[in-house]
Amino acid sequence: MHVGEMRILRWMCGHTSSDKIRNKDIRDKIDMASVVDKMRKRDWDDFDKVHLRLLFMELWYFAIT
Repeated sequence: MHVGEMRILRWMCGHTSSDKIRNKDIRDKIDMASVVDKMRKRDWDDFDKVHLRLLFMELWYFAIT
């Protein structure tokens, strides 16, 4: 995932991998966060939603019994 992402970012800047420009410099130039980090954050957000739903279901069950 990282390799494909960096290949696209280099192409957007007009650079190739043989230009020897660091990934961090290219990311700073475009001002874009990592797609992998965004996906990881989304997974944690989904986990939190499921966890809260289970917690509310548990509280609701104890409230009616």
